[in-house]
Amino acid sequence: MCENHKTRGTGLILASQHSKIAEICMANRQCGEPDRVDSCLFIASPNQNPDCFSMRLSAAVQSLKPSATIAAAAKAKALKATGINVHEFTLGEPDFPTPAHICQAAKQAMDAGHTHYTPATGIPELKKAICAASLRDYGLTYEPNQVVVSNGAKHAIHNVLTALCGPGDEVIIPTPYWVSYSALVELTGATPVLVPTTQESGFCLSPEQFESAITDRTRLLLLNNPCNPTGAAYPVQTLEGLAQVAVKHQIPVLSDEIYEKLIYGDTEFRSFASFGEEVKKLTIIVSGVSKAYAMTGWRIGWTLAPTDLTVAMSNLQSQQTSNPCSISQYAAIEALTASQESVQEMLVEFTKRRNYVVDRIQAMPGLSFSEPGGAFYIFFNVSSYFGKTLQGGKVAQNATEFCNILLEVPHVALVSGDDFGAPGYVRLSFATSLTALKAGLDALEEFLKAAR
Repeated sequence: MCENHKTRGTGLILASQHSKIAEICMANRQCGEPDRVDSCLFIASPNQNPDCFSMRLSAAVQSLKPSATIAAAAKAKALKATGINVHEFTLGEPDFPTPAHICQAAKQAMDAGHTHYTPATGIPELKKAICAASLRDYGLTYEPNQVVVSNGAKHAIHNVLTALCGPGDEVIIPTPYWVSYSALVELTGATPVLVPTTQESGFCLSPEQFESAITDRTRLLLLNNPCNPTGAAYPVQTLEGLAQVAVKHQIPVLSDEIYEKLIYGDTEFRSFASFGEEVKKLTIIVSGVSKAYAMTGWRIGWTLAPTDLTVAMSNLQSQQTSNPCSISQYAAIEALTASQESVQEMLVEFTKRRNYVVDRIQAMPGLSFSEPGGAFYIFFNVSSYFGKTLQGGKVAQNATEFCNILLEVPHVALVSGDDFGAPGYVRLSFATSLTALKAGLDALEEFLKAAR
């Protein structure tokens, strides 16, 4: 063992000593534990920067990348901080305030003293409200013991994957896909199997594609309907075909239905569990209040699933995070059980924005897309501008470079499709005002016109 390590057998050394020890070990190549320096816990001395800690991270965490949508929003925010007006279309959350009656219910809950621990997977009143809403909206019957309330839909997805998947398993994910899906799968040790869909198919996975992707290691299909980032809303016939394949091969389906209330035109939404009892037994529904009720910050999501899974998830969550915010739970009860007028009001505004954006993007040369049937995104192909000289004399060779130039020059913030498994595409969120959309799309149009 290297003498530098031996003399510090506790594994704790001062940050001021770290660089010298590492230098000696690497220069002499005498240390039988070359990674030991990196695995020590380095304690900053009083005159050192306290940020100089160095610890060995797990392989699972080392492979994680920051959320691409959050990273894109952070870039836009940093540019705004310099005083520049940025046309911001990155984040996927409603720009409306949480409806007043929901906020009032939260205040009443605080006044009533509901500020302590609750059961780990949610209060009975909220579970009953979720079951009632499922019956009211989709004719699906669930019991409270089939409900797990979590800290948002992302947490619910993580719980499902952790409870069902492990090393050697495969999870089928249609692409384009929400940026967190593959990361959450990989955290369990399982392998995401990415199945590309096309603009021509409306970015919908076909039953044939699903069946072709199944192997003896397939543990789950992860489906998002309506879809982030494409806005695709699956036709009922396609969903029914996917359900038949799931039953045939006994493959569970995690159906992320968080955008279920944001449906446009003649598009029909069907919950995946609604195609019969055999399908329902294999279906794990994830949803929440964030998108439909403008409650992203309240962090309430849930899972509807067979009881063997909900029991396992309950055990996991009790050891992991315990209960979701008690006050948010009471607000969610109000959201689900009170008048749904606010949902319809938001949908009317989103519809106006969606139609405006579709018309504007259609009129811009060199862009193509599949019209969004749900959510609040439009996902369009910009690859015809790769290799051209753009504003500022810059050239983009891919969607990420295109978005970087678009942010730097006309200050329009979009998210690259590279991060969604769809090279050549970009995502624009129309969860903002028509005034903001007009200004940003004007800037985008001028940017594209200047391309040579």
